[in-house]
This record gives sequence, structure tokens and C-alpha cells, in this order.
Amino acid sequence: MKKVFKVFALLLVVALTVCMFTACSKKLSGSYSDSLGITTYAFDGSDVKLTINGGIFKDIVLEGTYEISEDEEGKEIITFVFPSDEEDAEDYSGTHTFVEGKEGDVEYIKIDGAKYNKNAE
Repeated sequence: MKKVFKVFALLLVVALTVCMFTACSKKLSGSYSDSLGITTYAFDGSDVKLTINGGIFKDIVLEGTYEISEDEEGKEIITFVFPSDEEDAEDYSGTHTFVEGKEGDVEYIKIDGAKYNKNAE
């Protein structure tokens, strides 16, 4: 009986540790667009949908995941992973600089210096 209790306690500790690390990950919600409305990032949990309006050309729409973390200097970075079987995925996957802020009542993010304002829900 003691052995079963010890195993259960160990499993509980492992589960809580995993939950703690998962909960510490910064997540975004809602959609953010550039000032011209050409590029939009829509975030939901750890999922992201990138839409680039192609105008008279075909739109680019990629769905994947993202993670916000810190680089060696303690600055925030965002890493996008789009499935490699999607066209243009390689061009938009990878790690980028990331800043989140608010000006007045408008929330925004900056990815590699490009600013995207949060869209009204």
C-alpha cells in the first residue's frame, strides 16, 4: 500500500510540474493586423493563423503553432512553426523578435519591428 501511495504521489508531482511549466508560457488571444490590413495574425491558445492579403494575387494563409520565450539577453522572442507541407511555410516559420505593448487603449505586438494592432472583437 505504501508503494502505491509513493507512486501516486510521484505521478502527482510530475503532473503538477508539467502544468506549472505549461501555465508559465505566455499566450496571445485575438487577432492583430498591420496598419494597412494586409497581414493578420490570429492567435488562439498556442495556435496561430497567418493571413496575408495578396490583393490581385493569391492570399497566403498558414496555420501553425507559436511559442513566446526569451533569448539569451532576456528579450522576448516568438517562434512560429508552420507545417512544411504548406506552400510558403518556410518563409514564415522561425524565430523573430517580439514586443507586446499598449498605447492608450490600443494593444499591439511587434514582430521583427513590424507593428500589429489588436483588432476589436
